[in-house]
Amino acid sequence: MVHCADEFVDEAPDFLGECPLFRENLERIVAETEPVRRVAEHWSAIEDRLTTIEEAARRVGARGGGVLIW
Repeated sequence: MVHCADEFVDEAPDFLGECPLFRENLERIVAETEPVRRVAEHWSAIEDRLTTIEEAARRVGARGGGVLIW
């Protein structure tokens, strides 16, 4: 879940800078997590969630907000 949180304003740019690390290691993440569907679907689901998180971080960052993910 992604929420705007003022106390994390300074961390949004750093977080966005770390997102490519997830993308670069997506194969390993998929391999080391318990899939509840086929590997390709698992990969796609993780990638879709990461995209959603990145888009939310960009939106709130542009407004001077921050992101809290739990």
